Amino acid sequence: MNYTVHGVQIDSSVGPRIQVSVDYVLGGRDSAPYARLFDSLDSLKASMRSVRVDEDHICQMQNDLAIRKRFTLPNVYLTDQDLAKLGLYVLGKQRFSAISAVEGLKLDSEGAERMERTRGLPSEERRAETIEAFARSRNRE
Repeated sequence: MNYTVHGVQIDSSVGPRIQVSVDYVLGGRDSAPYARLFDSLDSLKASMRSVRVDEDHICQMQNDLAIRKRFTLPNVYLTDQDLAKLGLYVLGKQRFSAISAVEGLKLDSEGAERMERTRGLPSEERRAETIEAFARSRNRE
């Protein structure tokens, strides 16, 4: 199945990490997102190569991360086994609720303002802003 792979570089106290999300459109506007945090660009590249992602996609990913600190790769063919091999997991409503409860996530005034401000942006840019805001909040702790 063809997926769109998104990534954002997060600068943390232990060095740069890359938050990757993978999704496909189920029909209409519904999507099934998958996510994982990679410790380094090298581990992300090795993982992508292990599931036979095209070298052109990997080069594009590396260049976009170097320039913009984010990337989007459309039409990447991945099987269910590839998703599992990449360590990606579905962020369904039940899992998101559990993560939210543990992490104490809630929509504060800053998050509500960000949602309103990014409403008209493409999904990759909204996702990048959300991940960056989350990373900043985690680095403050």
